[in-house]
Amino acid sequence: MSQQEDLLFCKIAIQSGLVTQEDARKCLVYAQKVESQGKPRPRIGSVLVKANLLTLDNARRVYQAVEKRSVSKGAPVRGRGGPRGRAPRAERRQPAALPRAERPRRRRAMDPKTLWVGIVSGVVLLFAVMLMFVMVINANRAETGTQVSAGEDSTSARSLQDPNAFKKSLLGGDDSQGSTVQAIPPDSETRRELEREHNRMVMDARSLRGDNFYRAIQMLTKFKEARKSRYAMFPDLRSTLDAEIADIEQEMKKELEKSLADAEELMNQGRKDEARTKLEAIRDKVDPDSKAIVNEKLEAVIGR
Repeated sequence: MSQQEDLLFCKIAIQSGLVTQEDARKCLVYAQKVESQGKPRPRIGSVLVKANLLTLDNARRVYQAVEKRSVSKGAPVRGRGGPRGRAPRAERRQPAALPRAERPRRRRAMDPKTLWVGIVSGVVLLFAVMLMFVMVINANRAETGTQVSAGEDSTSARSLQDPNAFKKSLLGGDDSQGSTVQAIPPDSETRRELEREHNRMVMDARSLRGDNFYRAIQMLTKFKEARKSRYAMFPDLRSTLDAEIADIEQEMKKELEKSLADAEELMNQGRKDEARTKLEAIRDKVDPDSKAIVNEKLEAVIGR
């Protein structure tokens, strides 16, 4: 997909309220950075879906809208046929009359007696369904009332035997055994809020990883520690964040190994300044342990 189509995709998605302008901008920056590295440009819809900023169904709808707009812009405009804007003679001819055998037949009117029989049958069926529904509700109410009365009788009996039974029933347990706290299920609103923060942080880290791998890892690690209690409620999001951190660390390791190998090859060719520049560039992107390795290599380059 070209950059113009990506921009049209983001414009339609923003106008439809599916994504924010800031999220669309970050995804466009990420797609541009991938393309600048010599890799195939990712589709902007795939980037938004992978970042959990857009659902797959919504992405397909936006692509359909993009295709319709592209077709409508390139569709030829029909002009009037014939000289002086008149329609061709073939279009001005009146259609020939259909044979009598091919003419549409008129529908016969329904018999009023049959119509009334159908209406009465429908009313009777509806009344029977409503009657069964009322009987089921009454049966459930009667059963519930029986259970409540039985519970009240048992509570009254316990209160007569133990003066503190009523207080214990209100507190929800026996004081001697300690009160039990039930686990509260995670709130859907809490998950949505964490997902929004999670997705923005991942997009920021992906934009930063090309300039400084170590800063991107630190940013995600600090965010994980700050939201530790919330990530404990949603292990799937925590696993996604851990995988993102591991991916950046793996990419940093590959980039470091490649830079060290390229610097060694440049030194063998006698291009000392180029080797030094390459090592200084990777030194500013990696963690302290890797930076120490690069510094040792730089000292070896300067010493030659």
